[in-house]
Amino acid sequence: MFIGALTIIVGTCVQASCHNLGGFMAGRFILGFGVAITASAGPAYVSEMAHPSFRGVMTAVYNTFWFIGGIPGTFVPYGTQVISGSNSWRIPIWLQMVFSGIVLSFCLFLPEVSFYSPPATIDGRCIDGSTESPLVDGK
Repeated sequence: MFIGALTIIVGTCVQASCHNLGGFMAGRFILGFGVAITASAGPAYVSEMAHPSFRGVMTAVYNTFWFIGGIPGTFVPYGTQVISGSNSWRIPIWLQMVFSGIVLSFCLFLPEVSFYSPPATIDGRCIDGSTESPLVDGK
């Protein structure tokens, strides 16, 4: 997610500071890579870190927020259309960097996914020796 958010920020800077169509398209191209990375890393992280009984709900909530983010993504350009000059289209582009900056800042404090250290051993016991764990049972 860090790399995706950083790529979005770089693409936003290129796109919003351009003065021709080629720069605008290059920024949009870079930004598209960042969105693809973040859109695939986010649900994978959520499903790895969530408790097994909440994985589906947590992933669904994550995917719902893409549509909730579309609401300001629609109304900000609508509101800035009355501004004269290039700021009418630059302001919405700069604003898309805000949420990527939040993700970039807070993903440094997220715990690592314990992909290589599973909670159960081969015989179905937890690392502490018990067999009563929702992570072992998958419930």
